[in-house]
Amino acid sequence: MTQQAMELGRVLADRYRIEAVLGRGAVGAVYRATDLRTRRPCAIKILHASVGEDADAHARFVNEGQVVAQLFHPNIVEMQEFGTAEDGMPFLVMEMLQGPTLLDLVRGAARLPLPRVIDIARQVGSALHAAHSVGIVHRDIKPQNIVLHREAPEAGLASGKEVVKVVDFGLSRILSARSQHTAPGIIVGTVEYMSPESTTGRRQDIDARTDQWALAVVVYRLLSGKLPYQSPDPVRLLLSIRSDKHVPLAQLVPALPPFVSEAVERALAKDKQDRFESVQDFVRALQGLPLRTSVSGRGDSSGLSHTAQPAPVPQPAPVEPSAPYAEYRAVARSGERSLDRRGETLSAPALSGHSARAAETSAATAATPVTLSRPALEAQHMTRDPAAVSGALSSTAGTLPAQLWLALVGLLLVALSLFALVLSQTRPHGSTIRLGAQASTDPASLHLPPLLGSR
Repeated sequence: MTQQAMELGRVLADRYRIEAVLGRGAVGAVYRATDLRTRRPCAIKILHASVGEDADAHARFVNEGQVVAQLFHPNIVEMQEFGTAEDGMPFLVMEMLQGPTLLDLVRGAARLPLPRVIDIARQVGSALHAAHSVGIVHRDIKPQNIVLHREAPEAGLASGKEVVKVVDFGLSRILSARSQHTAPGIIVGTVEYMSPESTTGRRQDIDARTDQWALAVVVYRLLSGKLPYQSPDPVRLLLSIRSDKHVPLAQLVPALPPFVSEAVERALAKDKQDRFESVQDFVRALQGLPLRTSVSGRGDSSGLSHTAQPAPVPQPAPVEPSAPYAEYRAVARSGERSLDRRGETLSAPALSGHSARAAETSAATAATPVTLSRPALEAQHMTRDPAAVSGALSSTAGTLPAQLWLALVGLLLVALSLFALVLSQTRPHGSTIRLGAQASTDPASLHLPPLLGSR
């Protein structure tokens, strides 16, 4: 793409009007533009015409578009389109960021207060953790690629919220990709922020812990105003990173909490196996929080996040109410259970307040009603609490089935009939006794009162 094609006012791909130059680099430039369809500002990154024919530069540019397209995170610059211009040159359309880079903020020897540094590290770490979770390593974390974006203010506020954004995934590596855009033995990145394994040129040594080292260097610089390794000679600087010891952060900033300096020192370990297993753990250690990843010795070769496996979801366990039956009746009156003709349905949360065991299983059974029959519930409570027996008996008076009532009435009538028969046989009347004696050998002559249901 020629310089004439990128003159101000030029419309790219019949959609994006170029308005200003935001910055230039060795391989490309970033322009401020307006999306003519949405009327919203955006940033467009385009390769220089002089490097457009460089196969490696072109491949890295395409790689950046493919990588950022896989990532959608509040702390990663959002890519809106990855397209090709009329002459075949690829371009990236990204969200327009408003704010300085971290390098602009600490240019020189400026230091930042610890709360601000931890907040920046937390947001950068969150972005890197998202990339590492899908197998992407940034490989070029440095203050220039960290933007302090200021969002549009909400109604009633003077200024918007500051959000840290990680940009420039041009050197990023997809760990699972078969094809690589860096030839073996070639060292890429910014030397001051390169990890020891990055200085060897062996791309198979690069993993997520490489980004952890770079973030630790950024934190070291923000807190102390200095880099852990410095030299005007790039070769000597590479050798120093690989073999020399840096000045401990606690020596430069003695007022730091011990857990902060210890976290930085561990993330700057020469052997990547001695660093944190994930950048997420590094950020948590900076805040004095317990680590989330599982302990597996000195880590593995991937360096990706190894979060602890979630505990298996417990299965619903039988609920054993311990409250007296009277309390269970009170819960029923409060409308927390439903009744039917076969039994009662009581949700696990309703029982959790009455039983310690139910409280342990309430999370697993909250969405699954537990069916308890009334006789079983009564039996449990009456055997545990004798004082509840009277209440249980009195409460059943109004809930007995009609068949049981009929049986009770029948038994009562039979008892009354037998009682009347006994009285008639014991009267002091001779004829009656004789009749009874004569009739004793003749069942047909025996007179009995009609029983319930007899013909």
